[in-house]
Amino acid sequence: MSISDNSRTPRKVVLMLHEGFPATPLGLLHDAFSVANWQAGRRLYDLTLAASDNASTVRSFGGLPAQTHPIDALDPGEIDHLALLVSFDPLTAAYSERVAGLIRQAYRRGAGVYGVETGAAVMAAAGLLSGGEAAVHWANRDGFQEAFPDVALSDAPVAAHQRCLTCVGGGDVIDLALIVIERDCGRRLALQVAEHMNRGEAYGALRQLLAGAPSPARPASPALATALARMEETLEDPISCEEIAAEAGLSLRQLERLFLAELGASPKGHYRALRLTRAQNLLQQTTLSVAEVATSAGFASFPHFARTYKAHFGVPPSRDRRQDPSASVPAVFLDPALLREESGR
Repeated sequence: MSISDNSRTPRKVVLMLHEGFPATPLGLLHDAFSVANWQAGRRLYDLTLAASDNASTVRSFGGLPAQTHPIDALDPGEIDHLALLVSFDPLTAAYSERVAGLIRQAYRRGAGVYGVETGAAVMAAAGLLSGGEAAVHWANRDGFQEAFPDVALSDAPVAAHQRCLTCVGGGDVIDLALIVIERDCGRRLALQVAEHMNRGEAYGALRQLLAGAPSPARPASPALATALARMEETLEDPISCEEIAAEAGLSLRQLERLFLAELGASPKGHYRALRLTRAQNLLQQTTLSVAEVATSAGFASFPHFARTYKAHFGVPPSRDRRQDPSASVPAVFLDPALLREESGR
């Protein structure tokens, strides 16, 4: 559709909200499509809020209420774009037959389907992402990978697979909307909307990234990048910091100075925080046993894992199995002083 084409009715955009949805992406998506209407001088998009559980009111992560339509009242054949705004507890929505049925029917009838933050889990469970890749909020990457091994995780903020788009959330959701607008109405309108929303430069970079250009988001120090990559690669079977330093072309003392200057943490403390964060993600996002989680996070001793976990998070791992607003804070957000402490495996 071009913006000069007055022959068709506005495209129907359904923003499906799951309890605890992210409010910021909702507002930004709504604004982006509304700005497109305004810039075009006519209504290109009609927006509808729907509830994944058929409720009339859904509350965001921060408690903001949104008035919604029941999804049972939606006609899949009338939906042009379906965006899934999911944050906490994505698997409840993912394995809802009501939600999966609507997604599959809308997709089969030509709709674009988009997942925000953890919405990719809902799409993957419905079979829309098999063999493709997905952008998922960083805190849920471990759980997503465990649940959907046939879907590759993207390092980009927005990932495309056929008529599907997924997004890590936050301000990057504007870029998801801009891709949709460009597909529907052309690049000119998309760039106009991007500039109006102060997103012009970022959207230009994303377009290059989706076209295959390398990501600019890398650590400034090549040695630090090498060390961090090795840590990420060896969470399940940790290696010594001396080995990491050698692979980065540094002495252990040089590595320690580099980490302290760039990250405010010791290499050992940061490495441990990565492993604990992986453990927390698996505890909250999968049905693996606590012992299996300990092994997956590189802890050879279960008692040591339990002690270390409780020391960092304030609760034992067996009591940290639900991902909701009351859950413990990821280890990478802890006081840097904790990450400077030394600890064995």
